[in-house]
Amino acid sequence: MEITNRIVYLLRGHISRELNAQEQAELLAWGNRDPAFRRLLEEVVSEEGLKAALQAFDAVYGTDQAASISRMERRIADGIRAAEEKSLKRRATHRLQRWIPYAAAVILVLAVGIYINYRTDVPSKTTDTTHLAADIQPGGNRATLKLSGGRTISLSEEQGGIVVVDGDITYEDGNTVTALADRTNGRSDAVQLELATPNGGTYSITLPDGSRVWLNAASTLKYPSRFDGKERIVELEGEAYFDVRSVKSDSGGEPFKVITQGQTVEVLGTQFNISAYPDESETKTTLVKGRVQVTSTIGNRPPIAMEPGQQAITHGAYTDVKQVMADKYTAWKDGFFYFDRLPMREAIAQLARWYDLEISYKGKLSEDNMFAYVERNKPLSAVLRALEKSGLKFEMAQTDGRARLIVLGER
Repeated sequence: MEITNRIVYLLRGHISRELNAQEQAELLAWGNRDPAFRRLLEEVVSEEGLKAALQAFDAVYGTDQAASISRMERRIADGIRAAEEKSLKRRATHRLQRWIPYAAAVILVLAVGIYINYRTDVPSKTTDTTHLAADIQPGGNRATLKLSGGRTISLSEEQGGIVVVDGDITYEDGNTVTALADRTNGRSDAVQLELATPNGGTYSITLPDGSRVWLNAASTLKYPSRFDGKERIVELEGEAYFDVRSVKSDSGGEPFKVITQGQTVEVLGTQFNISAYPDESETKTTLVKGRVQVTSTIGNRPPIAMEPGQQAITHGAYTDVKQVMADKYTAWKDGFFYFDRLPMREAIAQLARWYDLEISYKGKLSEDNMFAYVERNKPLSAVLRALEKSGLKFEMAQTDGRARLIVLGER
């Protein structure tokens, strides 16, 4: 897991007494890294500690749930902005930025998790929206594999990924998916393949060079059954996380290229995330480890080199690079929605792809950005309840047998 996701997981297990000895030691080691971490660990050691934290939360932010959490989110965002603006105090800023992701995630778990799980004294209101959304389950392991001749194979939902080996495609457990072609002189010809996930689907693939790719919902990866020549080239539409293996040849390293609409990313060996959905105006490349070069395919601009923790945003012929917390953009791979100051329409679009929803809006949507940290394995109703704590309101409807989420704005 990414660091933030891991700490939240350990804190939850710590509270519920479900950690093994190794995990408990890991959490204690984290607590010893900073006095603020240690205090947090001591305060949430039990359900009583959680209730005490809730009382302190109410004392600071008020007892109105939606308003209080909205104020909390603004305070977190203001704290991050203040840290970033203190450029003359770089050492202090660097230290603050180290723990802000943990604090933000943990505060959210306390704020949302406590309300959902421990506010038993406040009666919940069951609405038609809740009933309808409860029936909508999260996405899962769903994908199709398209062969060079046009034949399409629906991949097993009991499996999480496939492995491409010369002449064969297997599941990760070794079971055969298909043999690609008759071998000539002991080796099959290279053919083009296509792995696609629908709305509500995710799947991984280990490519012929050992590189691994995780596809998010509504995404397509085109790739060869074998990499020949001096370059390794794949094409992406949608979103994917890449863990590229470094491959050496007599002439040096073999570059790995990812072609999307409007840009090409070139690497040797690294980890990065690309979001390139056709219905979005920007392509975002987030570098986790190593180095990459991003080149816009529009115009005649030089490639831009990236460092870990940077994100390249390509729109048309232009590419901007900024510093980001990579965890926010890769959390989906670890099973989380991580909305950190994300425009509401972008957050809702992620829900639509994962739960296979049609989206419509009523009224004027707030310009406020969203902060939420929610597991993707929950039914839609649980996610909507969490988002409602940020002041959003929803209705559910059915259109031609498909679920439609109506986001209610200001009248």
